[in-house]
Amino acid sequence: MVPRVLMVTALGLSLLIAALDATLVATIVPTLSEEFQSVKDVGWYGSVYLLVTGATQPTFGKLYATFSSKAVFLVSLILLLGGSLACALARTSTSFIVGRAIAGLGSAGCISGALIITAAVVPLHQRPMFTGILGSLEGVAIVIGPIIGGAIASHIGWRWCFWINLPIGGALLLVLLIFFRPPQKPVERASLRDRIKQIDFVGGTGLVGSITCLLLALEWGSTLYTWNDARLIGLLVVFGVSFVSVAAHQHWLKERATFPTRLLANRSFASCLWYGFTLSSAQMVVLYYLPIWFQAIQGVSSRESGVRLLPMVIALIGSGVLGGIGASLVGYIPPFMILGTIFASTGAGMLYTFQPNIETARWIGYQVLFGLGTGAGVQSSIVGTQVALDPADVPYGVSAIILVNTVGGSIFISVAQNLFVTRIEKLTELIPSVDRETLLNRFGFLRDSLTPEQLQIALPEYNHGIQNVFLLAIVLACLTTLGWVFIKWIPLKPPKPAPAPPAEGQTREERKTTTTEVISQTAA
Repeated sequence: MVPRVLMVTALGLSLLIAALDATLVATIVPTLSEEFQSVKDVGWYGSVYLLVTGATQPTFGKLYATFSSKAVFLVSLILLLGGSLACALARTSTSFIVGRAIAGLGSAGCISGALIITAAVVPLHQRPMFTGILGSLEGVAIVIGPIIGGAIASHIGWRWCFWINLPIGGALLLVLLIFFRPPQKPVERASLRDRIKQIDFVGGTGLVGSITCLLLALEWGSTLYTWNDARLIGLLVVFGVSFVSVAAHQHWLKERATFPTRLLANRSFASCLWYGFTLSSAQMVVLYYLPIWFQAIQGVSSRESGVRLLPMVIALIGSGVLGGIGASLVGYIPPFMILGTIFASTGAGMLYTFQPNIETARWIGYQVLFGLGTGAGVQSSIVGTQVALDPADVPYGVSAIILVNTVGGSIFISVAQNLFVTRIEKLTELIPSVDRETLLNRFGFLRDSLTPEQLQIALPEYNHGIQNVFLLAIVLACLTTLGWVFIKWIPLKPPKPAPAPPAEGQTREERKTTTTEVISQTAA
């Protein structure tokens, strides 16, 4: 038991490092821009990491299904640390971006690997609890990542944001080398040459390219270009054509495919994918736009807006852990998916009622309600994919749900951006003396840029714009119902064995002892 806990702890800390790397850059971007004198590259410092992490998930699912989990995870951790080293040593913007891409590749393997390996070494009835703990670490990273990044950059220099990963990651590498004893998969009995032949290089490359085109279009469509720009249209066309082609290729390859399409015929697995896609999208939309509401409507700084987000994040973390423990005790996943829908949709509905003069207790309480739903629900969908699939297919399932969660967040943040911008565009007519750039991108400085009279006009429009975004979150949270309605109620706890038949001449006490031994052996 102790080696298992130690191993899962090391996996969790590796996941935490990967998640922190995604968020700590947010507060040091101005420092990086000044260091490298390359303003045009600032968007890539954070996005390239997330782009590579999301796009390579199907490939890592195939690698974990085909090769030793220990080898794939350790190589992923080494890539993550190597990327951190490259960032710490970077002297140019280009070399820093390359380092971020390498770290993102390692991050993809660490995040999916932590969940895949936990599913392999933890008994089914304990899996929700451990998965909830691992998932909550990403919530911790959302809170402390930007704070840690800003503090380190201010006191000892931004390069230490990456240097600090090396000793911690090195210690984790050592622990995993010593204590990591994953169960051998049947496929590992094949020769290395035969296993390499099982890798679908064409399909894997096509999937990475297709997903990259989609994520790039979504990233640029929210920040750099309008949606009728030829570059975005081209990316979306390439994504559509390549995705259809790759999907047909995957179906034709069957078991050799990077992602076996037969899994989509599994009703419970498909339901979990839909549930995770919609609920993660609702969560990301609110996490992205609630700080904007605090800055624009309440006039607080970006750091203070992050602090005001704590009630939701704490609820998200707590419900992820407690929901996992509850599922382990109850023995079923669907009840917690249902609770996730109820709390998340109700919480999103309450967020929709936000007004500029809302009481503090209300904006705290509504966040907690929404966080309770998304925390329990998202973690339940991840465990649900593991429960629905055979052990050999779990790597594909975990990588698939991480991918749809990532893509869903990207898609609906872009949709939310359009809803918000469409409403704010009206202000250019109502307040023609203020330039469009200030109204759209400097919402944190409205009180410095507008007169009191103009502010009275602007605040209701900003509030309505963000209410439209929260309405989108309501719709997404309600659509999760289509996930748990169709999922099968698969028990997590092993069935109790039937009592052993009494041997001839056994006394009553001897029969009790025999039954106890059978139960103990089954539980072990």
